[in-house]
Amino acid sequence: MKKEYEKILKSARKAFSSASELKKTLLHELHRLRTSKSSAGVSAHLVLTETNSAFNFAEKYFKDVK
Repeated sequence: MKKEYEKILKSARKAFSSASELKKTLLHELHRLRTSKSSAGVSAHLVLTETNSAFNFAEKYFKDVK
């Protein structure tokens, strides 16, 4: 359990390592929350599709966040 926790913390540090990464992370997660279809069930295809969509959304709009 401790190693899993350490991996999560390492990922979190990267996500918040700069203002740009923080903006992208927030946009990414907000997009996922608003558009996810996972309540109907999860598949590898759905995860990949939603992750790519959220990543592209964050990359496209992060410069607009002030």
